[in-house]
Formats: sequence, structure tokens, C-alpha cells
Amino acid sequence: MSKVKFTSRTVESAVKTLYLDEMTADVHFVFESSGQSDRVPAHKILLIAASKVFRAMFNGQWKEKDEVPIPYVLAADFKTFLQYFYLREVELSMENVEGVMSLSHQYDIGACFNDCTTLLERSLTVDNVCWIYWRAIFFGHEELKTECEIFISLNMEGVLKSSGFLGCNREILSHILRLDEMDCSETSVFNACMKWVKTASGQNEISKELVQNHLGNLFYDIRFGSMTMQEFNAIYTAHGCLFTDKEQQGITKLIKSKIMQWESFNGTRRVSPWEKSDEFDCNGGLDLKYDDGQIEIMKFSTNETLLLNAIVCSDANYRRDDSCSWSEDDEFENVVSKLTVFEIDPLGPDEAKPRVLYVNENVEHPIDGDCFDYDDDEDDSEDSYEDNNVIRFPKPLIIKRGFKYEIRLKPGREIIAHTYLSSAEVKMRRNITLKFEEGTVLKKSLFSGKLISKLKFATIQR
Repeated sequence: MSKVKFTSRTVESAVKTLYLDEMTADVHFVFESSGQSDRVPAHKILLIAASKVFRAMFNGQWKEKDEVPIPYVLAADFKTFLQYFYLREVELSMENVEGVMSLSHQYDIGACFNDCTTLLERSLTVDNVCWIYWRAIFFGHEELKTECEIFISLNMEGVLKSSGFLGCNREILSHILRLDEMDCSETSVFNACMKWVKTASGQNEISKELVQNHLGNLFYDIRFGSMTMQEFNAIYTAHGCLFTDKEQQGITKLIKSKIMQWESFNGTRRVSPWEKSDEFDCNGGLDLKYDDGQIEIMKFSTNETLLLNAIVCSDANYRRDDSCSWSEDDEFENVVSKLTVFEIDPLGPDEAKPRVLYVNENVEHPIDGDCFDYDDDEDDSEDSYEDNNVIRFPKPLIIKRGFKYEIRLKPGREIIAHTYLSSAEVKMRRNITLKFEEGTVLKKSLFSGKLISKLKFATIQR
């Protein structure tokens, strides 16, 4: 008789019972806080099996000791960290993520560290982004650092007004001032920097000495040369003491001549991330399904944060009389009557309740015969009618990496589509990948095709 494999859960359940078990523990980690000592029980063999750092510790100077002091860490954070050695499911929160992240880095537990960075990336707000940015830089995590820079660029006005910005350290301020994309004016950058100086110094009055002591050379990272003369004159009128006569004259020359540099002052204009023109299409592998209400559903995710500028509908538009012939005098219906875009956090508490990013109850993009060219001497190209089929968002939608997105389109008239089942991964420029979830069309009819033919994206340069 051949061997039959079974799945055993005995080990998993047995290890789970050992978590924080005093009776079987052979080591205690000791924490001092508020004059009290907390002892957290653990098992050397499990720690050694999962961490090279613990292996070196308990085969070295801590081999014969049953107590290990842990300074500068909360006992509650260490208990959460220990879950990675004992439990299948671990609970992280913004309250304990900083301590757990530090421990995972110190003891080289990659899975724990990655979970911490994922939580931070999904929890970005204008108030905490500067702190998360600092953690990303401190730990050298480039992907988290990039996501913070994207978030800051897209939400700069809010970030500059936040308590998180006013309390950030000088290194974080220097990184922010080097960003070339910002959704704000350079005057806002200057005013925010002056508030930062007041907060850092505890002084209410700005002086040249105060700015030099706290900003130093960062003062020259404010791009005065990209301002208009009216903007700079307003700043000079209020804060003329910050500039020497030579500096004032040089910045004026920089603004008028539109050159990029004058001594230490930068004249390079920052670009709004919403105005990027490097639009590109995703037009392959678009997956869909139809539900009972005849709504086209598309679900996808991306490995890089992007801006979704527009949706291009198929050229399979509908005549009111259901005939298959075309004529320049025909009256056409809108391809889509309702559009909704949802954002879904796979790690959220309730994935079944996605967040609505955009909804339009009455999509208007009329199709008329003028957009079709029936001249046999000329090529019928997609570009000749695409503009009439485009649903462009008033403001691009932020498509975050790691999140799922769902587009729902209600057709302008009732349709039934061919049975369709597929799963696709589309690679686009710069190693950007879109993954489309599997979908099913429930019924069949003469209509072949789908409503969404393209998604128009733009990248966010850094």
C-alpha cells in the first residue's frame, strides 16, 4: 500500500500553548519601567530556531543565564514580538509597531520586520507620514521611503500644516525640501519652514541668527528662484532680515532671468504630481465579470503606486434599434451610465466593505457618428474615436501598491455578454505590474467584448 500524507496540526497547537507559559519557560526577559520590573517568559530553543541573533546569544555569553535585561523597550511590545515565534496569527497596531519593528530589526526576524513596514505603509496620514518617513530612512527601507515620498508629494499642503511636520527632525526636513514634486506653492514651503524654526527653537520671532542655527544650509533648499517676483517681494517685505543685499539682488536676478541657479540659491521649479504628462496605457489582460445586475466588474492591484487618470471604454457602442449596421445619422447611447471605483485594504478589518474612491451616477460621454471614419482610403485607427470613449476623472485617483481596486461600470443599456473567465498579470513600463483577479461572465449573447478597453495611468517621479 502506498504512503498517504496527512496534515498534522499537533506541533502548531503545542507551540501555541507555550506562549508566555511560566511553567515551561527556561528564560525570562526583564524590563524596567516606572520603577517596576516586568518579566516575560520564553523558550530558548524556539528563539534559537528562528533567529541567528538569539542563537549566537544563547550559545555565547547568555548560555547559562535565565534572565536577559532588555533596555529601552516596553514589555508589551516584546510580548507582541514573541508572537512571531509561537503563533500563526499576529496582531500589530500603530501603538506597538515602533517597538516591534525595532526588535525585529535587532533580532533579524525578517517576516516581522516586513509586516511592520506593511502596516506603516497602509497607515500613512498627513499627521504621521513624517514619523514613518523617519523610520524608513533610519532602517534603510527604500520601498517604505518611496511610498512616504509619494504620499508627501501628493499631500504636501496638509503635511506642511501638520503637527508631525512641525515636530520632525532636521534630517527629515532636508529630505522633504529635496523633493522635486509637491502639490503646493514654494511660498507655502517657506512659511512652513519658518513655523518649523519657531517650533524647534521655542521662539515666536524669526531672526537671521535663529534661521541659521536651526535651518543652516537647508535655507538654500527653499527654491526662492522659482517664485514670482510678487511672491518673493511679499516674503522680503515680511522677512527682509533673512537676506543680505547681495542675496536679495541675486534672487531677483534668478527670478527675472529664469536661470536655474545663482550661487547657493535654487531656481528649479517644483512640479505638481497631479500635472504629470507621462501618461501610459494598460490595454492587455483586462479581466471582468458581469453580475446579475448587468454591471461590469474589474478588480486589480499594482506593485507600484500610480495615478489613474482615465478609463477608456470599448468601441462596441450600442444603437437603440439593436441593429448591427452603422450609419453617420445613427443615434447612439452612452457606453456607461454609472461608474464607481472602490479601494479595498486586504489587511483591513472588513474587506467586504471597501472605501468608495469615486462615484458618478450619470456618466456623460456621448458618441456620435462624426467620430467614425468610413472612408476606405484612410485607416480606421483607435485614436480616431478614443477621445469620445474616455471617462477622465476630475482629479487622478491614487492607486496604492498593496491595495486592491474594483471598478464597476453599469452599461448604458441592458446587455448580456459571452462567458468569460481569465486571470491576468500585465507588465507595463519600468517593471510596473498590474494583476487582475479572476472574473466570470454569467450569460451569453451576440455581444462580444467588454466595456473597459484601457486604463490610463501616470507614474509619480521622485
